[in-house]
Amino acid sequence: MGLIGGGQTLDVSNYQPAIIPAAWKDAGVERLIVGCQRPDIARSQIASARAAGIVVRAVYAYLYGNSGDSGQVQNAIDVAREFGLFSVWLDAEEAALTIQGLRNAVAQVEAAGFEAGIYTGPYYWINHMGNTTEFACLPLWYASYLYTGVVLREVSFGGWTRAAVHQYTTTGTRNDSAPGGISPQIAGVDVDYDFDFEPIPEADMIDQDLRDAMVMREQIRGVASNIDLDVVKKAIAALKAAGVIS
Repeated sequence: MGLIGGGQTLDVSNYQPAIIPAAWKDAGVERLIVGCQRPDIARSQIASARAAGIVVRAVYAYLYGNSGDSGQVQNAIDVAREFGLFSVWLDAEEAALTIQGLRNAVAQVEAAGFEAGIYTGPYYWINHMGNTTEFACLPLWYASYLYTGVVLREVSFGGWTRAAVHQYTTTGTRNDSAPGGISPQIAGVDVDYDFDFEPIPEADMIDQDLRDAMVMREQIRGVASNIDLDVVKKAIAALKAAGVIS
């Protein structure tokens, strides 16, 4: 299998619970990034997207800059693990968020074995994060709205020079025949539209076998972690005493 290049992407959150992935697929959407503010909604969105043939690239955690952020990050980690995803984006756009708070979130994601990435825009980063370059080693999901349908990869802030993903409108779909290149909705749902520059394995586009195996592995681990070994040992001893097993 080879690699498939960048693709049209949407990101969704709990504010768009009733997603219509089949219509999005028909409109040319190839990939989805899912917010985990409400894990129950996120799980439903991921399952619906995959059933329609859309690749779910990652999940994201919205950071409010308060004591609940660790829980938000853990929600995203749990959903990513359940569905065999590899990346968790951290949404940095709240004034209350600090560099230390973001640092803690990155450490939490990486300690769980996932790749962390930063969602942010230059105005916020320069004015609220002091244009720190501490996180430039992480992938950037670049928020900048030109409303022209044009996507940009080259950036110059926070030590980043290239974006992994560009969120280029928060009002709707890319449509080169529409005024400004943007239509307001897809199938009646307002969406954020992105371009994911990163190539993905071709296998991700045609089957879910590996991912399904990873999900099963995590489910087995979850069951195994709840087994009381002392109870198992006592049961085996009782069966031996009764002559059921030798």
